[in-house]
Amino acid sequence: MPAPGTVPDQVRAEARHAIRTHPGVVPLPPTFVVVEVDGDSWSPITGGDDPGDARERPARHFTGSLPRLREFQGDPAGPGALAEWTALSKEIKVSSGHRILVRGREFRTVRVSRMMRLGRDGPEGLRPCDEEHHGLTGAAEA
Repeated sequence: MPAPGTVPDQVRAEARHAIRTHPGVVPLPPTFVVVEVDGDSWSPITGGDDPGDARERPARHFTGSLPRLREFQGDPAGPGALAEWTALSKEIKVSSGHRILVRGREFRTVRVSRMMRLGRDGPEGLRPCDEEHHGLTGAAEA
């Protein structure tokens, strides 16, 4: 249950409802995410199915995904940004461990625990706040 004040009241109410209607909890395999640490904030960069997989992906993020994303957004990276990202990628590749410090930036591999709620009618479906957040309008038409 989310602590009071950490999420909107609607989200807490829906979580409370889910605990009653879907009391069963099935642990799912963890996933691993690489985050960039910036002061008190953590921003997800990329991830993987195991720590090693997650550890290898940040280098590819800076030389593959990020330049393509910027092009897709209509804001292609300039030569300076591309050179910086290439240098970051090279330094990440030669670093070791799951806490990476390169060019004044810090990246860490973190474990994300997942679970699924079950009730008499099966697994929990989307909550109203999920539908609102993702712009969904209810059940799909066949």
